[in-house]
Amino acid sequence: GSLVKNTGPSENDLSQERLLSPLLGAPLSVVVMAKRAVPGQVKTRLIGSLSPQQAAQVHVAMLECVFGRVAKALKDVPETRFVVALNEECSSDSGLPFCVPGRWQCVSQGTGDLGSRMANVWTLAGGGPALFLGVDSPDLPAELLKSARRGMVE
Repeated sequence: GSLVKNTGPSENDLSQERLLSPLLGAPLSVVVMAKRAVPGQVKTRLIGSLSPQQAAQVHVAMLECVFGRVAKALKDVPETRFVVALNEECSSDSGLPFCVPGRWQCVSQGTGDLGSRMANVWTLAGGGPALFLGVDSPDLPAELLKSARRGMVE
């Protein structure tokens, strides 16, 4: 089974092929690019002060914080698509488990350098306006998220 736990309907954990169609035409996609929380492979600069397991737990906490902050800031915007793009398949069992909230959908980033992976995810998101974030932005101010959204869809 997958270590990614959806707290919303099961249709949120969709395959890339099934995800592509409903995303077409979405006014705005908010994408969080993230790695699986594999101990020793995430937050490696913290290792030494923290164990690899603890560093992976920090990664999960930051990821879940980003989900919450973004969803809360844009909760009243029904046409916004929320996507987490993982460095592995969504159904992979590697790494620590984390929760993908109800409105978020999971896709694989694909292969290649960061630009290629972002382009792949952007295509899956319909090719329209998109706001890309990383796990390292858990304290991004809500007003900044709202103003970025306004700027992209107006």
